[in-house]
Amino acid sequence: MLSSRNYILTTPVKNEADNINSLIDSVNAQDVQPSLWVIVDDNSTDESPKILKDAARKFPYIRVVSFPERKEWDIGIHYSEVCRYGFEQAIYIAEKENIDYDYIALLDADIILDKQYFSVLMNALEEDKNLGIVSGTLYSWNGKKYVKDPTREDLPWGAARIWRRKCFEDTAGYLSTYSPDVISNIKAVIRGCKTQIMDETKAYQTRPTSTARGAWLGNKKAGISAYYIHYSPYVAFLRGINRCTKRGIKEGLAFMIGYFTAWVNRYPRLDDEEIEEYNKKRFRETMRYWMNR
Repeated sequence: MLSSRNYILTTPVKNEADNINSLIDSVNAQDVQPSLWVIVDDNSTDESPKILKDAARKFPYIRVVSFPERKEWDIGIHYSEVCRYGFEQAIYIAEKENIDYDYIALLDADIILDKQYFSVLMNALEEDKNLGIVSGTLYSWNGKKYVKDPTREDLPWGAARIWRRKCFEDTAGYLSTYSPDVISNIKAVIRGCKTQIMDETKAYQTRPTSTARGAWLGNKKAGISAYYIHYSPYVAFLRGINRCTKRGIKEGLAFMIGYFTAWVNRYPRLDDEEIEEYNKKRFRETMRYWMNR
């Protein structure tokens, strides 16, 4: 059992009036509620601000903050900036009000959780001191039913994840960049922390992954992000084929168009030697594996 069950939570919100009430009900129904939940309203133009204001009155652990106005909503870098702002505000409030916490969590606005979601993840972190980041299994709505999103078991989902506080601090928190969750996972591994998806609990996403602005654009952005964090063309091609197989030809094609458009035009890449060397090493290991089969 856990010696402590204290966690702070951050959620970015942009015009999510259709999802917020379900989200709040889901968190309030957790058998272990957060010590602090900072919800960042990113200049919503629907009923989101009113719903959040009412929720903050009802639940004392909810604090609503507004993100400084920006011209464009971008599911890549802008999303990470909103999340980072939320984490900074949550940590500041926790320190100011002497709110104790051992874990830091991120939850997207279109998520519904199992009632024991965070307690299962915190139990896993307590039982294995080498774990740094964990999430449950993610199921997304495909228009007819919830289906399991495919991924490796050592790649926690960004939409509903939790960090050990020390791991979060050792990896410089949540970075403002493309693919912030992937980078967070890599930096955790580099620093000796394990990352894991726990099949014992589930998160349900009310729309398919990366479709806040449409499936085509979301997958294209994912391809650009893969280029940005130094995936090789060979790996990008294989990932595109995998998306074609698992998610559909259109989504896999969008991913490859995004990546190879960035590759041909030599878009800027992440200036981070750790990430670049890590992905080069993984590429070399993959090539050796296939050559030795």
